[in-house]
Amino acid sequence: MLEAGHVESQDRREVLTYAEERVLPHVDFAEAARLAAGKVWTRASGSQQAQLVAAYRPIFIRSYFEALRAHGGQTLKVLPAQAASRGANDITVQSRLEGHGEAPLTVEYALRRAGGEWKIYDIRIDGESLVASCRLVFEQVARSEGIAGLIKRMKGNARSRPVVTA
Repeated sequence: MLEAGHVESQDRREVLTYAEERVLPHVDFAEAARLAAGKVWTRASGSQQAQLVAAYRPIFIRSYFEALRAHGGQTLKVLPAQAASRGANDITVQSRLEGHGEAPLTVEYALRRAGGEWKIYDIRIDGESLVASCRLVFEQVARSEGIAGLIKRMKGNARSRPVVTA
């Protein structure tokens, strides 16, 4: 019999492997960070923008990872995508985590055409946008602590929590 700690560790590895192989190579972290930063992005210097991208990346990854891990053992089913109209630059791909008698979890990937390929710039889990939820907090923190304070807070929270808290 497997111990609970071993099973959880194995589930974590499987989810992380899935994310690293199937999702993360297709994420446009610069676009995701720009959208999450909102008005803060336009006030940030080029160097600060680069720092925002670097600080946002682990928050994005951890949030996605934690959502999938919370529903471990379920099967991810990608739903048929609607064809993008000619010249369209945005599309949403829907998927569901199903199994074990639990209500399915809806995961939507918002993609934008960038350099001839589709890149993820946001993930919505049961309708909640990671970009939108971060934007509110980022703007609030930047108002009270400045852009440097926001970056510092993002770096600290990326290690301990899936999202930045005010």
